[in-house]
Amino acid sequence: SIGSHTAALARPYDDLPDCCGTRYLTEDELTAHVRACTSAGIQAGFHVIGDAATTAAVAAFEAVAAEVGGPVLAARGHRLEHGESLTVAQAEVLSRYGVIASMQPSFDALWGRGGRDVRAAARQRRTGRCGRSPSARRRRSAG
Repeated sequence: SIGSHTAALARPYDDLPDCCGTRYLTEDELTAHVRACTSAGIQAGFHVIGDAATTAAVAAFEAVAAEVGGPVLAARGHRLEHGESLTVAQAEVLSRYGVIASMQPSFDALWGRGGRDVRAAARQRRTGRCGRSPSARRRRSAG
């Protein structure tokens, strides 16, 4: 989570300059999992919080789509849990490949002051845009 400094960020937390959070899987491991699930005809799902985690997951979906084709990837209904750090461009990619972002838009309000203190203001302006992209609105699910 943002407040506990475990969300994987591309740049250090504002209030903890030596910490970028925790990544549990490499991009190669994410890609291998998406590839295996797609090949098996089942849904892959990842819990992603933070811009670095989101970027790695989106890259994994793009890599597998390049291998098997977008329609094959989209047919599996893969999903990302959370995804509050999605940029508009990332939301467009996920929409193109049928990846469902199971977002919890109220988390920003629930994070309160703590969430604002640990994230850069510019980062928050680039992300946290739940529902601003027309195709992202089509793919958004209830949180």
